[in-house]
Parts: sequence; C-alpha cells; structure tokens
Amino acid sequence: MKKNLQIILIFFALISIGVAAAKKKEPLRLPSIALTLNDGSVINGFLKSNLHYINKDISVSETVDGKKEKYKLTDIDSLVVTYLDGEKMTLRPIYVWNGFFKKVDKTPVLANLCYSSDKMTCYMVPGRYEKTTAAVPSNYFQSSTTRKDAWLYYMQIKDNGDRISLLYTYIPSKKIPKVKSILSDIKNNFEKEDFKLIKETIESEGVTADELIDKPWTVLEILERKK
Repeated sequence: MKKNLQIILIFFALISIGVAAAKKKEPLRLPSIALTLNDGSVINGFLKSNLHYINKDISVSETVDGKKEKYKLTDIDSLVVTYLDGEKMTLRPIYVWNGFFKKVDKTPVLANLCYSSDKMTCYMVPGRYEKTTAAVPSNYFQSSTTRKDAWLYYMQIKDNGDRISLLYTYIPSKKIPKVKSILSDIKNNFEKEDFKLIKETIESEGVTADELIDKPWTVLEILERKK
C-alpha cells in the first residue's frame, strides 16, 4: 500500500512539473534596431512598435523587456531594423504627397529606398489596410473591421520636381491580382500618356503580375527606357 502511495505521489509530482513547464513563457523575441536621431545620437535596442501601425512616433527599448521610449518621426534620421530571420531594412522619414487633400503631409512616414536612378526613385512604406462593414440585420446589426498589413509604394520622378506621390498599394492576399487589376490601380497615378506607354509595354513584353507585385517600380523602369 505504501509503495502504491509513493507511485501515486510521484505521478502527481510529474504532472505538476509538466504543467509548470507548459505555463513557462517563451522568451520574448523582438527585431533589433539601430536608431539614429537628427542630432547624431544612436540608440541600439529593440523595436516595440508594429511599423505598419505607427503614426507620429515609434517605440523602442534598450533591452527586450525594458521600458519603452518613444521617438517622434520628425526627430529620426534613420532606423535600421534587423528582423528575426536576419533580414535588414533601413528606413528614413520622407514627406509624401496627399492625393486627397492635394498637398504634402505635415507628418513624415518611414520609408525604405527600393529603387533609385538618375531620373526616378521608389520608396516602400509599411502601411495598413482597413475595411469596415456596416451593421446589417443579417449579422445582428454588428459592424466588423478587417485589418491587414500593407505596403505602400511611392515614386519620385525628377522631371516632376520633389513631389513623392503614391505609385501602388500592395495588400497581401492568397490570390495574386491580375495584371489588368494592377494597371487599374495605378492608372490615376500617372499622366495619361505615361500610363498609355506603361500599359502598352507591359502587354507587349508580357510582364506578369508576379513581376509587378515583386517589383512595383518595374513601371518606372519602363518609363525610363521608353521616354
């Protein structure tokens, strides 16, 4: 009887150890950063903000579990992010043209330079996509919002001055959009003659949707070659 009791106690002890191990939190892992401010000072640490959801500032900490410190985008010279898979991205603040208000935004966005030539430049900006459905009787009058990380590509054509305007918005999806859909999305971002040249070249050279998604600045390269 005593031996059986010992076995039972050992059994429950092993269960307790297993439960405790299961409850043990995984160590927090965050992208590391090197943040350079306009005054030349450098902060090395970890990123505490989702770059797709920042507005006027970002949060970083010197240690993984350390206190968050906020820095305004206007005070930043550059931000180098090293992701967990080893990939690095350098972002700098830029001021983009707001097509809705027809003026340059007062608040900068963090952008990665992804293409540059003597005549044209393309930037990649982490952004977000939000879609809200109105309340209807079929869903008990409850509205819903869908949010996705997105990438906004901006272009700067030297002949058009310093304006940095929207080129294309990429929203990751299971289904790759067709070339026709991509062309429809960028049509209003170009002068009529420029878009006509882009469209004709894409069709004649057989540029695929995969190529346009992978390198949206392909359309800028087309303009550079053909104009």
